[in-house]
Amino acid sequence: MAELKKVNNGKSKNVITLKKTNPPSKKMVGVKSKPITLDKKPKSKDKRKKTKIINFILSFLMFLGICIMGVIIAFCVYIVITAPAFDTDKLYNKEATIFYDRYGTEIGRVGDQQREIKTYEELPEVLIDALVATEDSRFFQHNGFDVVRFIKASIGQAVGQDGAGGASTLTMQVAKNTFSKNADGTIEDEGIAGIIRKFHDIYVSVFLIERNYTKEEIIEFYVNSNFLGYNTYGVEQASQKYFGKSVADLTLTEAALMIGIFNAPSSYNPFASVELATKRRSTVLSLMEKHGYITSEQAEDANNIPVESLLAERNKASTNPYQAFIDTAAEEVQKNTGNDPYKVPMLVYTTMDPTQQQLMNDLNEGKLGYKFKTYRYNDYQDNIQIGIAVVSVEDGSLTSVNIGRNIDGSSGSRIWNRAVHTKTQPGSAAKPIFAYGPYIEYNNGNTGTMFYDVPYTYSNGQALKNADDKYNGPMTMRQALAKSRNIPAIQAFQAVDKEKIGEFAHNVGIQYEYRRNSEPDYNIYESYAIGGGLEVSPLDMAAAYATFARGGYYIKPYSYTKIVYRETDEIDNTNEKYEKVRAMSEETAYMITDMLMTATAQKVGGNVHVAGTEVATKTGTSTYDAARLKAVGVPLTASADNWVLSYSPDYVLSLWYGVDSLGPKQYTDNIAAAIERVKISAILSNKIFPTNSKFKRPTRVVSSKYELETNPAELPSEYTPANLISNELFKKGTEPSEVSNRFNKLKDPTNGDYDVNGNTVTLSWKEISTPSAINTSYLMDYFTDNFGKLANTYYEKRISYNNSNIGSVGYQVYLETDSGLQSLGYTQDSFFKYNLPTGYGKYKFVVKSSYSIFKANQSDGLKIEVDLGGNIPELPDNESGNSGTNKDKDKDKDKDKDKDKNTNTNKDKKPNNNNKLD
Repeated sequence: MAELKKVNNGKSKNVITLKKTNPPSKKMVGVKSKPITLDKKPKSKDKRKKTKIINFILSFLMFLGICIMGVIIAFCVYIVITAPAFDTDKLYNKEATIFYDRYGTEIGRVGDQQREIKTYEELPEVLIDALVATEDSRFFQHNGFDVVRFIKASIGQAVGQDGAGGASTLTMQVAKNTFSKNADGTIEDEGIAGIIRKFHDIYVSVFLIERNYTKEEIIEFYVNSNFLGYNTYGVEQASQKYFGKSVADLTLTEAALMIGIFNAPSSYNPFASVELATKRRSTVLSLMEKHGYITSEQAEDANNIPVESLLAERNKASTNPYQAFIDTAAEEVQKNTGNDPYKVPMLVYTTMDPTQQQLMNDLNEGKLGYKFKTYRYNDYQDNIQIGIAVVSVEDGSLTSVNIGRNIDGSSGSRIWNRAVHTKTQPGSAAKPIFAYGPYIEYNNGNTGTMFYDVPYTYSNGQALKNADDKYNGPMTMRQALAKSRNIPAIQAFQAVDKEKIGEFAHNVGIQYEYRRNSEPDYNIYESYAIGGGLEVSPLDMAAAYATFARGGYYIKPYSYTKIVYRETDEIDNTNEKYEKVRAMSEETAYMITDMLMTATAQKVGGNVHVAGTEVATKTGTSTYDAARLKAVGVPLTASADNWVLSYSPDYVLSLWYGVDSLGPKQYTDNIAAAIERVKISAILSNKIFPTNSKFKRPTRVVSSKYELETNPAELPSEYTPANLISNELFKKGTEPSEVSNRFNKLKDPTNGDYDVNGNTVTLSWKEISTPSAINTSYLMDYFTDNFGKLANTYYEKRISYNNSNIGSVGYQVYLETDSGLQSLGYTQDSFFKYNLPTGYGKYKFVVKSSYSIFKANQSDGLKIEVDLGGNIPELPDNESGNSGTNKDKDKDKDKDKDKDKNTNTNKDKKPNNNNKLD
């Protein structure tokens, strides 16, 4: 065994030497030694298991950390690789979107940003101070990414703190607004895309902008590249627009107003809202004071200056006469593709007819001989608004629009489009869609189907009335539609299955479920038949009525046919192939059109006259609740929405006329608006509709005379009064084939006989049975079987008619003379006494069944011959002593027919013989 020993070798060094020790002596061999005991205890199984878990967790965390680091590194690499390159040319230069009309002629450009670039030195110090104080107070201290601001803003936003502000620096905003936009010009702010966008902004700001450009240049980028409302880009153009001066000449209050616009150009520009612009200016001035750029006195003085006093005169005229249609088409492009033509360069081929569109401009400018006016308040005439859509019948394309009057087209922002977006109640213009169209389509109705315009209610018992509070009694569908009666429309609606009505409306593009400020309602209400509760736009109605005009085919309206993306040359021609969908039968479509042509002939659409062209017209009016009118202080005669639908075989013109909001001096008068709307419609229709154009009647639509008030329809008889005969249209196979018996020729009385007493002859006969036309039992059964819930109404009206125009059944007695039949009198008895002039001679009497009032359908007559011997002396013009008092002569046209019928041929009879006649 060696022993360690530390020794000193004399050289002042410690040396470790090994000393060998002796092994144990032999004497000790075999001696038992005492075992050595350790204090440590062996590890338990639980402790070993715990150790393994800890080791596993540590290993997993290490692995996870490595993975996270890898993901972070990969994400950073991805950000660097995919970050856009910074190109200053893209700040200010961008290709425009070009719009063409239906003939391929350019009509306008959008998206080409006109601006004047200003250098940092040309900017007033007050503008720079306002910008930095408001948008990035630490701009001159950070390198493009402000960590302190980022953390502060993130915490504030996380806890919901108002006014926490954003985390983006001025540099990041330059990156975001110019280089982090999608293809359609939008900016991602949500989800993973928003996170990637934010890191792109940081990378571009720190490594591509701040490292290569000075702070002054970055400010130049910012103030010259931003959109600032009303089609202005950059502070110089905006300054000229709003203040009429160069940006270099801006005062403190003007500079604060200008910088306030950057946050929300469409809302904070003073032309859009003086109130919002004033509030935003106050915020900017407050921040300038907070950061030491101005004093509280300067801020107060600047705030006290009215914004209105700072503004230049506002130019409302649009430089492009086709801007309304351009905006309409641009909106549809964005809706269909997700790409905004104002931000993505395109070539857009529209369906606009330039001649028609110019007519819309001329109308608004008073160049068509019409001047817009209000009623009682002519100084408020600019409140009147219109929305007009014109659609091609041939292909369904939108050819022109009028989106409203007094439009400021210089804003650069989309204007509210009253032709497309104004959704109002169509009033009676809904009747062909929700009442008569479905009735013809599903119930095989015809244009002569009878309705009764009488006091009536909805199914729930609520009273219903017409606009004039009057009732016209029995009416054909043609009359009811042309005169726009409400009660017949509700009756037609109630006669058709509601689901079928909803299907019909959907087929023509009317989505009745959706109304403003409400959840979808899929119920179909009876009020829809007269336009109550519906909300539609002029374009909706134009497309629906075009379905009638083109024979029952619906085409969804569209304002462009083709798009070419300028940066990629990609072509989208989806709209070139429009789809025609069968919405109703051609019979239904034509019959509706034919009835609306009757309305045009009755001047419902005003003075419409296009040489050789057939025009159909329907109007509609909706009203306000009386309580609302009283609350606002508006006369109860005010109307809400005033419509005209006018169409030819070529175009449909849909016009809405009214006001945007109701006020004491802002409303349309019911009667006056009805006049004004048709004036406008007629002016445009006469100029837009081509000449010599007629609707083609389908082969399965037939014209037939029929007797009114018959159901099912029946042909008129020979004696039906002219005012009860109508020539109407029917679906082939449903036209009347049976003749009505209402005015049939009456049957003759039978068993004629006579008795003579002195000079008095008493004629007698057997009475006929009561004709069905006046038989109350028959009539009650007839109306009950054929007129449903209106049976009692029809029955009562028929009884009233009969009492006034038919009368009771009786017998007209005539004496046959050489000059014709001489009327002796009328009786409701089965006998008639006549005083003969002498007691001899031969007499021929004719007894005809006849109504007491209506005489046209008298029977041919029962002839009774009386022979007293000798010749009949010449009778005086007036006989006396007869039981009848009617002495009129009747040259009956049937006097020569069946001359020998029921004639007494026994000429040898004695005066008092009572022989029956056959």
